[in-house]
Amino acid sequence: MDNSISTYGFSLDMISQNSRLQTQMADLQKQISSGVKSQDYKGYNIDSLRLQNARIELKSIEKYQYNIDTGGSKIRQMLIGVNEIEEQTDTVLDSISLLPEEGDVDISNLKKLTENTLNIVKDILNTKLGDDFIFSGSDIKKAPLENPDSLIDRVETQVDGWLDGSIDADTFLNNVGGYTDSQIGYSIGVQSSSTVSVRADDNFEVDYTVKANDQAYRDIIMGLTAISEIEFPDDTVDLAERDDFYKIINTLYDRVRGGIDALRDDQIKLASAEAAIGRKSEAHNDEQGFLVTTVENIQSIDPAETVVKFQSLQTSLEAAYQTTSIISSLSLARLL
Repeated sequence: MDNSISTYGFSLDMISQNSRLQTQMADLQKQISSGVKSQDYKGYNIDSLRLQNARIELKSIEKYQYNIDTGGSKIRQMLIGVNEIEEQTDTVLDSISLLPEEGDVDISNLKKLTENTLNIVKDILNTKLGDDFIFSGSDIKKAPLENPDSLIDRVETQVDGWLDGSIDADTFLNNVGGYTDSQIGYSIGVQSSSTVSVRADDNFEVDYTVKANDQAYRDIIMGLTAISEIEFPDDTVDLAERDDFYKIINTLYDRVRGGIDALRDDQIKLASAEAAIGRKSEAHNDEQGFLVTTVENIQSIDPAETVVKFQSLQTSLEAAYQTTSIISSLSLARLL
């Protein structure tokens, strides 16, 4: 009887041991297939908190890198656009400087060049990147120049009034320079929109706001529109004096030149913003590399070592099965 109890107890111990071996083998199989030590944090014991913190930091860096990539694309496109506005508008001013100072003046080529340049400027200010208008401030879903041609009719009326003597040159210039944002064609959204910035880290934001209705662009658009519509007085039909033409064209030249000069501030602002988030992105990359290494060191297995452990357990389990089988046979023999 005592021998039976002893054999029975040994059999239970062997079954329990076999179960543990099977569990350990299953864990090693998961490690081999996944490449990590555990599927949950509790499997990492004292390294659990460090692993959790590293993963949280990696998620945070991914979020900020996304912000940097998205904002950086907009900043780069905006900087390209501002540079293009400067380059294109400079060609108009160069053409004005070549106008003869006396005699009949053919300004048809100048007007055509200015019209083309004006359309380029308007297109740039309405640039859309993805679903966002980049010169709209915070109102990114609506074109800032909602009615880009609304100013033309108003300026044409002023030109006709100057030519027929209804208004003098000073009145013409005051009227052309005094239009509101809405009269120029800007949307209500861009007029009331707030700033935009890139949140590149917990306590690091970079403002890159450049709005289509900033004074520099208003001066350029108003000046180019007036130049594109102005006419050189015909003494046979117009009451306007030719000297006033030069007064007007020179004043418009100065207005556009002032707008171009003001673009320097935007170019510096955008270039500085691009550089700032670029430096932050590099810092995030360094931190990300360190955290990835930390996570890998904590959770990654040594495949060769794990396979050896698995094979060793497999051998032990097979031996345990054989032992259990022998004990079971002996117990059965006693019963018979």
